[in-house]
Amino acid sequence: MKQDGIGFGENTQHKYMALIRFAVLVFLCTTPIVIGQKLLRVCYYSSWSSQRNDGHALLPEDIDANLCTHINYAFITLDASGTEIHTEQPYDLNLMKGLTNLKTKNPALKILASLGGWEMGSMKFHKMVESHANMNKFAQNAIDFLRTHNFDGLDLDWEYPAARGSPAEDKHAFSELLKVLHNTFDAEKQRHHMTRLLLTAAVAASQWRTEQSYEIDMISRYCDFMNLMTYDFHGSWENMTGPHSALYSDDTLSINYTASNWEFHGAQKNKLMIGLPFYGNVFTLVNPFDNGVGAASFGGGDMPYYSICQILQHGRAQEIVLNKERVPYVVFGRKWVAYDNVNSLREKVDFVKKRGYGGIMVWAIDLDDTHGACGHKFSLMKSIVHGIKQNGAWDSG
Repeated sequence: MKQDGIGFGENTQHKYMALIRFAVLVFLCTTPIVIGQKLLRVCYYSSWSSQRNDGHALLPEDIDANLCTHINYAFITLDASGTEIHTEQPYDLNLMKGLTNLKTKNPALKILASLGGWEMGSMKFHKMVESHANMNKFAQNAIDFLRTHNFDGLDLDWEYPAARGSPAEDKHAFSELLKVLHNTFDAEKQRHHMTRLLLTAAVAASQWRTEQSYEIDMISRYCDFMNLMTYDFHGSWENMTGPHSALYSDDTLSINYTASNWEFHGAQKNKLMIGLPFYGNVFTLVNPFDNGVGAASFGGGDMPYYSICQILQHGRAQEIVLNKERVPYVVFGRKWVAYDNVNSLREKVDFVKKRGYGGIMVWAIDLDDTHGACGHKFSLMKSIVHGIKQNGAWDSG
């Protein structure tokens, strides 16, 4: 029998329309709205980049003040007591002043001081969180330092709580530290009628590190936002090649999985900045003719994008894009380099917009093609800015 159409009785029609209205409501409530959304662009600036002698040194005054909404000065450190902020190098004060001076070119730009980093490790942080007295003392000293040097906030880069010599109880102590800082910054705002200092944290992405080091719901409560270090999923510490910043993967080592994991454990989506690397991880191949993903390797290191793009420009390597992971790699000689390019970064920006995350973070702006060796200056960062603005996404910078 031929069925010309599907008919509905009156009651069935009402039920059908009710289901449609419910489905539309669910869609509107659960689908991120990109138009009008403020997407942040958090850029780390490494102080030592000013000292490079390879023709790619970057000074603060050479940074386009409109590329980033926030710039984090990396790094400041702590004294032995864990309660006083110190600068590390004699050039830090001049660089900090140069960076905060960028606000004269873009008054909306926020400059934060980033405390910690891999080299500082855990022990000074552990000393700080040993007692509430130390945490309170640090919070007051931090305000003095930040206001004196015209910073807009503090970024904590503890790598990592409850690891690298830090005891298990520091997982909770880190949450307590953030609470103390948040409340102290808020009290200063109320007392002096000032704009509140921002409080952010750079946090690990991997599932096992997250479980070991963080109370995610507490971090999300007290931080203005979190910079998720969604890179270094694979590197030279392993014995085989692999993409270090995969967007998707069949395991847990991808931006898609780790961002979702942070959400699942209580992170507010609009407070998650998805980390994007401006460098590649280098693997040394055991056999240059066995050079795919998973090829045997030993040692390596990392390579700035401004070097990778020149290798490609001079025809010394061919770029290969991984279909699943949505990132490229190149092979030249015995070197296998996993990295991001303009296209993979744009795809990640689209991912951030569609998922409704708060924005992106880059490590680090000084690793971009800052002097235009391969064409346009700051080509990676400009591709991100363009991707955020495309299709009506609102740019706050």
